[in-house]
Amino acid sequence: MPPRANVPRRIVQPPIPALPYFAYGSNLHRSDWHRWCEHNGFATGLLELLEPAWLPDWECAFRLESGSRGGGVLDITPCLGQATPGALFEAGFSAWRALDRKEGYPHVYRRREVSVICADGRERRAQTYCVHPARRSADALAPAPGYAELVRGGLVEHGLPTDLLDAAAAGVLAPALIPHVFVYGTLLAGQCREGHMALAGKARKQEAASISGQLENLGAYPGLRLGGMPGARVRGELHFCENLPALQALLSVLDGVEGFHGYDQDDGLYRRTLALARRADGEQQPAWTYRLGDRTPRAPVIGDGDWLAHFART
Repeated sequence: MPPRANVPRRIVQPPIPALPYFAYGSNLHRSDWHRWCEHNGFATGLLELLEPAWLPDWECAFRLESGSRGGGVLDITPCLGQATPGALFEAGFSAWRALDRKEGYPHVYRRREVSVICADGRERRAQTYCVHPARRSADALAPAPGYAELVRGGLVEHGLPTDLLDAAAAGVLAPALIPHVFVYGTLLAGQCREGHMALAGKARKQEAASISGQLENLGAYPGLRLGGMPGARVRGELHFCENLPALQALLSVLDGVEGFHGYDQDDGLYRRTLALARRADGEQQPAWTYRLGDRTPRAPVIGDGDWLAHFART
């Protein structure tokens, strides 16, 4: 029998995601990313910025001990009502190879598919990195020297808040980054579900506000549709929740009321999103609200975007 040919062993590479990359930590800092790429033989222009975004119902935490940095580095953990700020990047084959190497994939960090919310309330699927469960510390760690400052610089570079990072670095419980909820239908004062809004807490505040979009008439209740005619506004109320537990109590009830089953499920009538609510004085405030799901059929538009006025007319 002739000897077998010396055939090189085929190396199986991990699949390359077809989704954009969501960065929430040190990779937000462009100079630091370029420095790492140059030091490790990768081109520096591999990541193309798309837009800032928010990772809903997650918060950042120092849960990985990094030997190379000499202390704790960031992970993300589920947290109802929080929203981790970051940015979306277009990433090709070489970019994912560089990211995987930098993040120690798959043994230190794992890739995870998530839904992020863009500035205009659109939802996009993306890939990010979470610490491998076997490497994740049960307790919060002290940040590695200079690491928190690096991430802070990256957040500022993209015009994003540093509140969650600052709280995690200090080892304290973060307040709700977005403590406001905008309602526009049966949760309004005088409507059948207004009692739910008491969950916002004794120190809750309520004021008139509006958001960009169009209001559709689903019969006994309305629905917010993002987009619509230029300048279209939906009128409603902006509620301030007194603390994170109050916000979580309210959102857990409203998610049930609106049939929202989480960002990994797309079968609900509504989706919880983030939108800029405009107060009567013109100031804008990010707020949680509920929009119609992409699969929800279109319905007649309420032209003035005012459910209470429509309710009074019918």
